[in-house]
Amino acid sequence: MRKKLFVSILCAMLVTGCSSTPQVNSIVGSGQVKMESGSGVSEEAGTDGDVAETVTTVDSHTLYESFLKNEITVHIGNGRSNGYYIFGRDFGENDFAFTELVQALVEGVENSNGGAKVDKKSVGIKYAYIDCGNDGAEELLLEIRIPTQVEESVEYFVIKDNNGPLETVYTDEGWSRSNIHINSMGYVYSDGSGGASSSSYAKGYIDAEGRWHHIYTATASTFKSGEDLSFKGDLHTVSSVGDNEYVFLDFDFNNTDGDESDDTFGYAEVGDAGNGNPTDGYKGYYSTELLVDDSLYEESSELNKFFTGEGLTTVSIPDIEKMIEDKENQEGLTSEIKDAGEPAWQKISINF
Repeated sequence: MRKKLFVSILCAMLVTGCSSTPQVNSIVGSGQVKMESGSGVSEEAGTDGDVAETVTTVDSHTLYESFLKNEITVHIGNGRSNGYYIFGRDFGENDFAFTELVQALVEGVENSNGGAKVDKKSVGIKYAYIDCGNDGAEELLLEIRIPTQVEESVEYFVIKDNNGPLETVYTDEGWSRSNIHINSMGYVYSDGSGGASSSSYAKGYIDAEGRWHHIYTATASTFKSGEDLSFKGDLHTVSSVGDNEYVFLDFDFNNTDGDESDDTFGYAEVGDAGNGNPTDGYKGYYSTELLVDDSLYEESSELNKFFTGEGLTTVSIPDIEKMIEDKENQEGLTSEIKDAGEPAWQKISINF
């Protein structure tokens, strides 16, 4: 993607350093962010009647580098229709230089953790260039890790050159019990813990235009006989279903958070935790092995009788897997995007 900016406008966008604003310190990694003369920038003449003006053509990569060098700003949006914004701190419709953004995040983390101070030397920042939607155009991915004595927040931004000022098309926040993973083509999968017996999962991706595609969110709750399960707004005590441990699954394929009326429900027996990989949950909907037994879904099954008796329609795990596959196809999530590799992360540090 290329854009034409009048030199006078581009110059007006430059951010001058001041003592109260953190400054970019160093960039560490295989690729140094260095603006060489003429790199990514060309000049061409434009005419309007007898008036000739010089315009500057700047490619997206150069704009991202300029942002990281604190020379131009990024627009942060909340609830924009052309992207998915789930940012914990309300920045409104504002523009930030890179170091201003980091400083605002640090202050927000301190305020949300009861005033616990951030050791600014421990703030870790990484960036990578990714290709959302596999169209060959670059987006800038940021990870800003902000630890305190109470908790660590990890902020993620995907920034896109959308034929205008740079803007965020995805933001999210992780912490010690909530992990977010973004691959090199904008596929996002995450998990979080809601307690000893509850966990949550999410899957989606950012397409070439910067639009968010919801695949599903899911919650998984383990249970045994005599324990309570929550669904359809009520607690339900599980009848006698044997001595095994099971997991109850609630899938939202329609992105209607808080409305269970169109959710899909299922269950399975929990297998040996030793056979699972803790990171499997990032790509799926449970972190350990699940035992899929067709007999669990038969009418004679005690589990089936329990859920039917409570007025809940459930779906087998194989049918849920098919629903996931269909939703991925519907949203255009290809195997190339889903199976893309890790971003090529590089480190950057700033002086506060």
